[in-house]
Amino acid sequence: MPRLRLVLCAAAWLAGSRLLATQGALLLPRAVARELSLDAYLAIVSLVSTVAGLGLAFAVLPDARRALGLRSPGVPALGRVVLASPLVLVGASYLGVFIALPTLRAELLQGGMQAVQENAGALGRALAEPPLVVTLLWTAALAPVAEELLFRGALWSALTALTEPRGEAAPRSLPSELLAEGLALRVPRAVWAWLRRGGLATLGAAALFGGLHAADARGGTGIVRVVSALVLGLACGLARQASGVLAAIALHACFNLLGVLQLRGLAHGATFPKHYGVATFYSLLAGACALALGAWLGAGVVGARRRRRQSPSAPSAARDGSAGTT
Repeated sequence: MPRLRLVLCAAAWLAGSRLLATQGALLLPRAVARELSLDAYLAIVSLVSTVAGLGLAFAVLPDARRALGLRSPGVPALGRVVLASPLVLVGASYLGVFIALPTLRAELLQGGMQAVQENAGALGRALAEPPLVVTLLWTAALAPVAEELLFRGALWSALTALTEPRGEAAPRSLPSELLAEGLALRVPRAVWAWLRRGGLATLGAAALFGGLHAADARGGTGIVRVVSALVLGLACGLARQASGVLAAIALHACFNLLGVLQLRGLAHGATFPKHYGVATFYSLLAGACALALGAWLGAGVVGARRRRRQSPSAPSAARDGSAGTT
């Protein structure tokens, strides 16, 4: 029953959010709807759908905080996702441009830069035209909270509940002694275990996230947007698996912040020009963050090995001490 409640809650939250985004303007007075900008409307939709979704989750789920992944990620985890955000942005941007490059070239040859910019759609204009403070409030605050609570909170947990193992033992055709050290068997089993314990949910939520971002996406710019959303969804899913939904929100917020600053031309110039649409400053920043993350993770691995080497000595010392007292 809790599993069914979680799935129904996530489905209702997603359906309500999409219905409000596409049909919510009909509920507003016509005079208000005409004066409302797209970014303001989407901000209102994010706020209303999130409040409604959280209310539904806390009303029907026995442990809504756990179901939504609302646990403290800790300062180290937040530090890692902040360092990872330039890597995710640069990687997503280059991958999107690489996939969309044939389409972008055809658009440039046919209609010039204006044709490429027109394919950005209403969402692209909503990011580029309003005051910067308004855009950052929507993209770096409201949107990450609303989208991550839905996709990496309710939906991720619902998909995990549908795919996680239910205590069944994996059949073995050979004795465990013969299978214990086989790398060819360990790797597929580790991947399968990861998929069953959140990996499938990460992939599924990222696919839904990217699919919904395909709305109003046309041409090469639309391809870049969808690919970037898919990569961001995967990265936020991994953060959710490791540290909870608050870490995913932090990663999403940093990603959007960097993206808006680049879109507004605040991250590139004569010193740091763009390369395939990506500010070279961000590429340098991503490299520095990669080195910092590598050093951080390497220090953690070395520390864990040292602790494992030292841990067997404690029981033996205890045994030696007890033997001396008898």
